[in-house]
Amino acid sequence: MNLALATQAPSFVTPEALTIPRTVGTFHVRCVVDPAERDALFRVRHDVYRVDMGLGADSDDTLPVEQDSYDLRSAHIACFHESGRIAGYVRLIYGSPDLPTLLLYDLRRRYREPSAEVSRLIVAPEFRRSELVSRLVRVMLFHHVQQHALANGIVHLFSFGRPAVFTLLRERATFERIEGARPVNLHLFGKMYRDFFAAGPVVPMRVTLGASAGGPYPTESAPTPS
Repeated sequence: MNLALATQAPSFVTPEALTIPRTVGTFHVRCVVDPAERDALFRVRHDVYRVDMGLGADSDDTLPVEQDSYDLRSAHIACFHESGRIAGYVRLIYGSPDLPTLLLYDLRRRYREPSAEVSRLIVAPEFRRSELVSRLVRVMLFHHVQQHALANGIVHLFSFGRPAVFTLLRERATFERIEGARPVNLHLFGKMYRDFFAAGPVVPMRVTLGASAGGPYPTESAPTPS
């Protein structure tokens, strides 16, 4: 991926309160700022995107990590099980209007308000065996994304992906499909994006923060995976 983004300094702030874990049952979610912990998250991304999903990589195939230039200006948010295992991950990309969805669909002129992008939302394979646990992890991650974005003055959250993924987040907010978006410009991006789009329908989505109050977490005592 060659978008000349790697040299940009992070344009977001990370309020100290947002690094404090939020706990539900045996899971807690927090922003990850320690470099060693971030490396562990990139290894989980590798396991999900390259091994589990079979998508091509945009970084060095010889390394068991999955990274790209957007990571330098992203907030990295992870959900941990009480055992210390990483249950899920999501990043929040700052630096509008140069966000993947706005670039892919040529939407930078349409949305000029401060924006960020939800990206790499994953649940680790061992925690996907239970639909309840998988759903809880995703909702906890997205709740933290909302709080981080609101604290940084973000108006719109964007993303692109399979429609079913956004359905899982309906308890927290309603992502709406962006109608009339132009065809994607995949030449701007790397092999992983091309493979991702080739695997099935992908749609651009947007939610305006404050448009939905969001409901409660699915459960306060989710079962622990075996």
